[in-house]
Order: sequence, then structure tokens, then C-alpha cells
Amino acid sequence: MTSKAPAAVDRQDVLAALLVGAVGLAGLWFGRGLAWGQASAMGPGYLPLGISWLLITIALLLGARAYLGPKRKLPAMNLRPLAVITAASLLFGFLLERLGLVCTTFVVAVLASFASADSSLRERLVLAATLSIASTVVFVFLLGQPIRLWWWLE
Repeated sequence: MTSKAPAAVDRQDVLAALLVGAVGLAGLWFGRGLAWGQASAMGPGYLPLGISWLLITIALLLGARAYLGPKRKLPAMNLRPLAVITAASLLFGFLLERLGLVCTTFVVAVLASFASADSSLRERLVLAATLSIASTVVFVFLLGQPIRLWWWLE
């Protein structure tokens, strides 16, 4: 008896298919109680459920490409950007109520800029200041969101 060697697959496409498929399935799960409606009278689930099905279709296509398409090696993963951006996102949620939008955006932008080693401290500070000003203008003044700007102001 001879056994067949398993078909070579593209691990990058398999991982992408699993991730996209999981997001699509989660969308179907969380939107399961929403009504579809019709194209002329869309219900609250029309867009989220439609996008979820689209993601599942893309996942199936990626999975098929993993078996049928060219094989590539999975590149080495650089954990620094992933860890820094994740920490910055969590820090934003933690600090926003405590410090206000201006300081939180500044701190988080400086931290997130360390995901790349290609910028100078001056560039990081200018980026952080610009993002703080821009987020204040957009979210507080243009969109009227009730976000505290500074920790000492209510």
C-alpha cells in the first residue's frame, strides 16, 4: 500500500481564508436576528449580512487558491508593529475618559509611531500634534461628538 503525500498548500492563503471566513461567520452570527428586507426597503441586516456572505465567499476563493494556485513561503513575522499598534489601541480606550481627546491622541500617536523605526523623534511629535488637532477638529467641532478635550474640563 502506498500513501499519497498531501498536496502542497499555500499557508499564507490558508491563513487568510481562515481569518476572512471567521470574520464572515462572526458577522452572520451577530447579525442573525436582523431582518434582511429587500433591495427597495432594506432592513437593518441587509448590509451587514450581505457583507458577511461576501467575506465567506472570498474566504472560499482564497481557500481554493491555496490548493490550486502558486505556492509561496510564509514570510517571517515582525512582532514589533503588531505589539505596538495593539498596545496603542488598548491604551486609547483606557486613557480617553481619563486624559481627554487631545492628550490621549497625542500619547497614542507617539506610541504607535514606534511601530516603525524609520522616523525621528521630531517627526513623531509633529505627527502626534497634527493628529491631536485634526481629531479634535473633526470629532468635536465638525461632528459634534460629546468627547472631553482635556482631563481638567468636563
